[in-house]
Amino acid sequence: MRFPMAAFLILLFLSACTDERRAERLRAAGPNPSLDALLKVADADIGARKFGACAGCHKASKGAPDFGGPNLYGVFGQVMGQHSARFGYTQAMVDKGEVSVRARGVISGVD
Repeated sequence: MRFPMAAFLILLFLSACTDERRAERLRAAGPNPSLDALLKVADADIGARKFGACAGCHKASKGAPDFGGPNLYGVFGQVMGQHSARFGYTQAMVDKGEVSVRARGVISGVD
């Protein structure tokens, strides 16, 4: 009997993390939205909850150390795989050479 109660509590907890207004906010940002447009419709509380899944490995504050992943403070607009001199990026990430310009939703709470 304990398993069904645990499953129920997990489902209840996870239902609190849904974003029922996601589609509405994306429509408000317009077609092919810029990062600025996405940030205008973003929900910071939802973004913070989503980043919680990443926070075990990544920090996002100035001067914070790298853990399982690099510190993400100031990463946007930087070439991927080169942001932190202390973190050992994979060669594939370094070779990618793309500039990170999109928050990928975790931080913006949109995508």
